[in-house]
Amino acid sequence: MSPTTITYIGGPTALLEIGGLRLLTDPTFDPAPGDYQYLHKVQSPALQPEDLPAIEAILSATIIMRIISIVQAASSSLRPALY
Repeated sequence: MSPTTITYIGGPTALLEIGGLRLLTDPTFDPAPGDYQYLHKVQSPALQPEDLPAIEAILSATIIMRIISIVQAASSSLRPALY
């Protein structure tokens, strides 16, 4: 059985590897600095979309199609399901 790993990427984004499946949570890859309604981003993500392995699913609290398209464009083999 494959080990379960969590790779923290930054902000709400993490790569979960569970039972051989790779799941990406709330993908955000915008660089720092950045100002948002109540937050100020001070650090860029640890990985960029092109650094990611193939992903089976994206778990997102909100569907942000711009970000999904960036993640999908990073690899021709990256066609995750959205949940």
